[in-house]
Amino acid sequence: MKTIVFSVSFLLSVSACTKTNEENIRSTEPNIVKIGESGAELQKRLQPKIKLDAHPAGIHFYKMNWGIKNSQTVTFEHGKSSLKIDHCLSLLASQDEVFSKEGISEIDVNCVLATTDLLQHEQARHLFEGHLKNALSHGWREVIPRYLPRIHGQDMLQYQFSNDTFVTLDANYIPTAEEWLKLRNNTSWELYANGVFLSIRIDRYQPKAVKSTPDAYMIFYNFQNENNYYRGFVENEFRTEWLSKLASALVPEAEERAKREAEVRALGIPIDEGYVDPPLPTALTR
Repeated sequence: MKTIVFSVSFLLSVSACTKTNEENIRSTEPNIVKIGESGAELQKRLQPKIKLDAHPAGIHFYKMNWGIKNSQTVTFEHGKSSLKIDHCLSLLASQDEVFSKEGISEIDVNCVLATTDLLQHEQARHLFEGHLKNALSHGWREVIPRYLPRIHGQDMLQYQFSNDTFVTLDANYIPTAEEWLKLRNNTSWELYANGVFLSIRIDRYQPKAVKSTPDAYMIFYNFQNENNYYRGFVENEFRTEWLSKLASALVPEAEERAKREAEVRALGIPIDEGYVDPPLPTALTR
């Protein structure tokens, strides 16, 4: 069922992004976004391209849609870890008014690997490798989610193949051509740089890749500030007091990691005892 849901999501994304939209006005102003900037500043700087959707729940969404024919370059500004992303179809920046002092706390950028509709899988693999290498070369480092075993490279990939649960992969390891075809839709790579978490996710139009059949690929970038990332560990009912609940919320994560590491140790897979998780929120360590 999950695969079907993601395939429908892929179709809707492509459909929404390829429709002609009179509101999408080209401008000489570069598409630069950054975590921490206020939504009002972002909207003022990128008018008239950007549109505000104020959700009743208190989330302000700032949206830009271009489509494949008018795909653009987005620059995520983050000091030495800034990233330029080509062939972007849409952008969504979010500001939670409950935590308005944080400004923009989450940014989603949807893009394609190339402006052609279909790609051979080996071509797609090499193009996606460029996305991962670009992030690593700009100071982003691998993140192993706190519930997963501290293993790397091909070990983590094989762990994904043998598990039904969500597993992120090691950005330092590029799957072989054969492994690439086996990747599940919604496979992701998680990274971190100076207070910001980045997830790069890949989706195909066809849930199961066939070597001889070209396919359409979409790439989804998700940037979050550390507070927004860690709020995700706390139940939504405690959203406003998430900081005081975080430590207890992370206990099950550590327990799950210990359980999984015992399982992989039994298979002879080495655990990286020297791996250090990204720091906890600055507000918690003061």
